[in-house]
Amino acid sequence: MDESTRDLFDEYSGHSIDEVEQELIRRGIPQGRAEEVLKLIQASRRVGDFLERTSQILPEAPENLNGDTVGDWLLAEELGRGGMATVYSATRSVDDKSQSAAVKILRRGIDTDEVLARFHQERGALATLQHPYIAGLLDFGTTAAGRPWFALEKVEGVTITDWCKQRGLSSRERVQLFLKVGEGVQYAHRHLVVHRDLKASNVLVDSFGSPKLLDFGIAKMLDTGKDSTLTQDGRRLLTPDSAAPEQILGDAISTATDVYGLGVLLFHLLAERLPFAASSEKARSAVAALDAVLHSLPPRPSSVESCVSGISSALDAVVLKALAKDPNQRYPTVGDLMADLNRFLDGRPVSAKRWAIRQRLFYWVRRHQVAASIWAALLVGLTGTLIQGNRAQAALNDAEFRLQRMHSFAQMMFDYDEILRVHSGTTAM
Repeated sequence: MDESTRDLFDEYSGHSIDEVEQELIRRGIPQGRAEEVLKLIQASRRVGDFLERTSQILPEAPENLNGDTVGDWLLAEELGRGGMATVYSATRSVDDKSQSAAVKILRRGIDTDEVLARFHQERGALATLQHPYIAGLLDFGTTAAGRPWFALEKVEGVTITDWCKQRGLSSRERVQLFLKVGEGVQYAHRHLVVHRDLKASNVLVDSFGSPKLLDFGIAKMLDTGKDSTLTQDGRRLLTPDSAAPEQILGDAISTATDVYGLGVLLFHLLAERLPFAASSEKARSAVAALDAVLHSLPPRPSSVESCVSGISSALDAVVLKALAKDPNQRYPTVGDLMADLNRFLDGRPVSAKRWAIRQRLFYWVRRHQVAASIWAALLVGLTGTLIQGNRAQAALNDAEFRLQRMHSFAQMMFDYDEILRVHSGTTAM
């Protein structure tokens, strides 16, 4: 973010959006710059509102349900804790055999209508998804205290990034493992579910090398109407490091949002760091970190110091296309992303290479509008000159051709005249 945009944000961040818009027009701020300032103000307020609400609803003291029972499940140690729920290891007996699960229970004191709706939405999404690479729903119910819970397939494993690092997997092996995650996401999309929170901690790999996609807590049902109360301004949950620009800005969510999330995950697998990690570390404010996601181009994975070896320019191009700021410039579907990765594995040209040239040109023009205008004018002028030159050359070639034909015809007539001279009764030319 350049200094003038930062200054304008600092100056107007405390004003209403309407006031800021009117003041920027009055001061003659260019439309593109004004839109950037307004979007940054709106994005920072969404993040601030979410943090404020979270701090208000978190319980003061954690509870310990180890040894309690929900449904047929005996709860054991706590596996994880988030802003909405706590996850416990649990077991039950089925046909004289012990079955393990991860039981997710809504946390005490946060059962607002919004949180309850989101919790039930996650359970509903999982009920429709039965896939080898998605942790499946086993059971659900309500505790004696009236809090909802559900039991998921328990995955004994580590995060996908740790799995790859521990085994020193090559870039090709990481891509092959990533494609399995893509299959799970593609399956969810076919069932009208967008995950919206694809990141390494939500993908565990078991001892057999099979990835399992977890945590549909902020998933969106693509069937209109099922998420209406959860997508209003100020109510979005997201992970800043892996959120797509449209999530930060509050724009429409689609399957392209998960394409971006998969791009972040693939970058993380190949570079062993997040795309904007360096920007986040240097950022002095939340708005600077948001600006990195909204406006900064991610580096090529192969250019990152911590990256694995063997990352080709084709693989770089695939990752950067998935991470395009504009959803329309990403892969149209997860299937298209996977198809390009399979081309890479097969040693065939990837479609992203052609896109990369256009994308870099687009951002160069955006950042150097004056220079771009000059070059565009020169290019138009040069093109016009070349076209006129080509037309003139074509006309000259045509004239020379016609003159040559006339010369040939004349020569032929003179030749006939010489022949006719020897015959009596003929008239010379």
